[in-house]
Amino acid sequence: METGRKIRGHVRGFSSSSIFGRQDPKQQLRKVTAFSSGIDYRNNEVCTTHYRWYNFLPLNLYKQFHRLANWFFVGMLILNWVPQLNAVGKYFSISPLLIVLASDAIKDLYEDIRRGRQDDQLNDRETHFYNRKKQNWVKKKWRELQVGDVLKVYCKEEIPADLLIIDTTDECGFAFADTSTLDGETNLKSKAVAKVPNYEETGIRGLQAEIHVDQPNNDLSKLNGYMVDDHCTKMSLCLDNFILRGSQLRNCDHIIGLVIYAGHDTKAMKNSRGVRRKTSKIERTLNGIVLFVICIMFAMCAVCAFGQWLWLRTYDNLFPRDFTAGGVNGTYSKSPPYIGEKKGNWAYVSFLSFFTFAIVYNQLIPMSLYIVLEITKVIQIWFIQQDLDLFGKSPILCRSISIAEDLGQVQYVFSDKTGTLTENRMVFKAVSVCNKLFGSLEMGDLPETDGGEGGGEDEGAADRPPVDPELMSCLEDTTPEWDPVRDLLVAMTICNTVMVTTAGRRGTSFSQYLPRDFKTIVYEAESPDELSLVNAAREYGFILLRRTPESCVVRHQSTIMRYKVLCTLPFDSKRKCMSIIVVHPRTSKMVMFTKGADNAMFGRLRKAVDKDEIHHRATTLEHINTFAKKGMRTLAIGYKELDPAEYQQFIMRFRQASTKMDGREEAVSKVCSSIEQHLILLGATGVEDRLQEGVPEVLTSLRTAGIVVWLLTGDKQETAVSIGYSSKLYTRDTHLIKIKTTTYEATKAKLTSYMALTPTGQVHKQALVISGNAIEFLLHKSLLSDFMALCQTCQTVICCRTTPLQKSMIVATIREQLQVLTLAIGDGANDVGMLRQADIGIGIAGREGTQAVMASDFAIEKFKMLQKLVLVHGQWTYHRISDFVFYFFYKNIFFTMLILLYQFFNGFSGSYPLEEFIFVTFNTFWAQPGTLVCFSLNQYGGSANKLLADPTSYGTGRRSEKFTMFHNFLHMLEALYHGALVFSIASMDAWDSPMGQMEFAGVVAILAITTMNINFLVRCPNITLVVVCTIFGTLFLGYSWLYFYGMIPILFKFFKMDPHYSFSYAISNPATWANLLLVLVLAFLPRVLIMSLDSLRPNPYRLKGPSEWWRMFNNNRTKFEPIQVSEAAASAHEAQC
Repeated sequence: METGRKIRGHVRGFSSSSIFGRQDPKQQLRKVTAFSSGIDYRNNEVCTTHYRWYNFLPLNLYKQFHRLANWFFVGMLILNWVPQLNAVGKYFSISPLLIVLASDAIKDLYEDIRRGRQDDQLNDRETHFYNRKKQNWVKKKWRELQVGDVLKVYCKEEIPADLLIIDTTDECGFAFADTSTLDGETNLKSKAVAKVPNYEETGIRGLQAEIHVDQPNNDLSKLNGYMVDDHCTKMSLCLDNFILRGSQLRNCDHIIGLVIYAGHDTKAMKNSRGVRRKTSKIERTLNGIVLFVICIMFAMCAVCAFGQWLWLRTYDNLFPRDFTAGGVNGTYSKSPPYIGEKKGNWAYVSFLSFFTFAIVYNQLIPMSLYIVLEITKVIQIWFIQQDLDLFGKSPILCRSISIAEDLGQVQYVFSDKTGTLTENRMVFKAVSVCNKLFGSLEMGDLPETDGGEGGGEDEGAADRPPVDPELMSCLEDTTPEWDPVRDLLVAMTICNTVMVTTAGRRGTSFSQYLPRDFKTIVYEAESPDELSLVNAAREYGFILLRRTPESCVVRHQSTIMRYKVLCTLPFDSKRKCMSIIVVHPRTSKMVMFTKGADNAMFGRLRKAVDKDEIHHRATTLEHINTFAKKGMRTLAIGYKELDPAEYQQFIMRFRQASTKMDGREEAVSKVCSSIEQHLILLGATGVEDRLQEGVPEVLTSLRTAGIVVWLLTGDKQETAVSIGYSSKLYTRDTHLIKIKTTTYEATKAKLTSYMALTPTGQVHKQALVISGNAIEFLLHKSLLSDFMALCQTCQTVICCRTTPLQKSMIVATIREQLQVLTLAIGDGANDVGMLRQADIGIGIAGREGTQAVMASDFAIEKFKMLQKLVLVHGQWTYHRISDFVFYFFYKNIFFTMLILLYQFFNGFSGSYPLEEFIFVTFNTFWAQPGTLVCFSLNQYGGSANKLLADPTSYGTGRRSEKFTMFHNFLHMLEALYHGALVFSIASMDAWDSPMGQMEFAGVVAILAITTMNINFLVRCPNITLVVVCTIFGTLFLGYSWLYFYGMIPILFKFFKMDPHYSFSYAISNPATWANLLLVLVLAFLPRVLIMSLDSLRPNPYRLKGPSEWWRMFNNNRTKFEPIQVSEAAASAHEAQC
């Protein structure tokens, strides 16, 4: 773990709107009238393609030429077509750029066609539309729907547009929507019918409705409006009266709705965004390398242009030898052959030559770099997707190709808790009531699942809780002493939004009748917590039989009780509780049952009337802390009796708040909070959400690898701390620093005191635990520097009671302030902002919908898959991409070195030592296959088992030690050495021989192609049959082409080549092969010596001193010995880091 990083300024431009992309809707409202298809609003057709047939070419070129490199390539191409500067064949020089542009265009076109087909499948779906002329229901395609149309949607069908509900088959006027595709929540949302004037009398035929709603916006939590009747009276509408596109209708046979927003105006489309483009760390470093090489190229051009000016200026005295006219015995000319007999301004000629050399040396910046790099990354993604260990019900989903190598450089991991580290399968474990604790505190394997119970689909089935015989005996006791137990179970049964259905009728309404067979009852809940409480009450004999907006029917033993529902106060994050006001069937009194977070509930209790009540609260609070320490989710439950006057006063204010157009949510919350006071505590519950399989082992491996893990959760502090222990984020002897403050001054004082006691610059055996309120102050710019310094001294940080916005701000702050590579992993809609802010976002396909998966870069099914994805595939991909880029530049610098040295023998004329076709295709045909196969298809650091056994090997990528400017410079030096060696040996062979230019070009081609490919073979970390066949196959094709090249008459005129079998002579000359052997020996002798010295080191794991960078330079395979990763090893490694 690195410490002492430089802290940058405060996070700039960060706000809730930048995370969620929300904008305040316009104040002007949209007017919608039933059957008003003539209004100029968007139709319901959805198009997510980027191009149309008429704008594909200009838009695609405009997109591609946002890359500066493409402008550079075009500039070089234009220079090459200038007659005075032509250094390479015009037609050969244009083909690589066309290939690069065409390949990128084809890829975009393919993706757009595939996207268009998906759009067509969606737009061609059909729904039932009311035809006013025919006065019946007809089928109509989604694309043809318009604002004002009246639709009928059946149960389990997807909603085609944003609808105002005007009728439903439910007798109480309710419908339920599954919105998991919108907000990631699998809970069912209750929807109510809007009371349309005169609808009951006239029906659809006489429907006349004028609705005013907000302008289209992307806020899923708000949709306000009003309806105007014949008397110009405004009746308010809220989000509960609308059902949004993408939702699925549940719990009623069908609804009738009026289209309010269609197509791209719907909430779903307003929230539809592509994955944020993220640039990998290697690509950012690559930009610096490219810029450095461009500077070198222009420096070389300047040197050669100056050299030509000196050559021309002194030409009359030098009488240079013309190699093309007979070698050593060649003729002499009064002016250079590439200038002609006419003398001119040598400075002007040299100026033009500067651009000629730019054309020649542009091979340093290969035109194919980006496209081949993308191909390499696609290969790495294919490897990841083929790993069976990353398969669940489906393979891993890779949504971002460009950042795969970042998996091998992760420094910070930010993880959600519920559904990510835990199973999100809630099981009722214990209850505190009447100063006694009932149930079990043992945390472990979940009980067997009864497939007949659950909420949602089969995979969401609830787990049957254990039954405590002692609690059952208390329920059998009819004395008043145990009335609180019965009241608590009643509250668990009805204080929720659970819907009742049967195993054979899931998703359909079941509120009109009572079931004959209680065993067939299935509950569908808004949250797993509510489902666990209702199922627990059922196990103790309190069975919810029926729920309507007016009543809840509960069966206890043989008695059926009907609770009349007066009002339901929904849960919100400010109050942190929910309530239901009912009329008790036995006492006929109005009773309000309330449940919520313990910190919110205890602040709403009445003043204790006696010592017994004080003792009861203290005992309950002690039990709650016990539950939390065991890692359970806790809820406190209370009640109070209401008198009619208090209720009437409340309900009047509640209705007024519910009809407000502005600030409705805040007003409703305030009114609800006013009545949720002076409660009587009944007890508390503990629900288990156990860890997923392999979570402790994965977190231990990540810590051993030197990765810092943060836990960001919305749970209370005690639960988060307990999960930290059980998941082995820290041990029992780890010192916990807790900051749980509510004011800026208190937070500053705590931070200052801890900073004074904690030496900075090193990691201590301590963990930092922060509450949600304190996070807001710690991220303030005045405390940010000290907060970052304190975090760097801790093994891990736990942030509890965090909101989605706070999660995003934490990730963005760490990424920007510490300049580290971050990975975030989560499974719910509340993790979307965090996933987008991290360099790598990993979504888990869990029970909280698909929103996190859609916002992620990679999607897995289990948290344990993260270990292999990061520690194995991350390392392999990082090393493969790094070596591929290194050797991509290696081969180009090697090639350019040959051209540069040749200028000293031809008067800096800009010509090149290879035949034209070989010159143009050198990179593509003779060097590219070796780089792809040797460095894109190999394992680095050994097998997957070895890398998992020794996570410390991950440190190379985590510290970004390999892909650096320094190591790239070393590869450049090697390329310069090999290029100089090849040209020197070839020149010495040609100096005193009757070899012409074409023969010389053949010798250089043989030596260069062979040396380069043999170097690839030697540097390959894992030599396989595919590698051997690729390397020697390339050499065989190269030799064969050179041998037969000069024998094909049709090529003589086209390539303007020497037809006298020049290359055949070079191939058949024994001296050529003797020179090749000499080049190979001299080229690899330094490497053999360095590898021999490096092998003498006793420790193969950590290399220090002068030979460490040589080992990095040589890419030797590290020999790992399998070791057992333990908690002690992880702690010891963190201390060393």
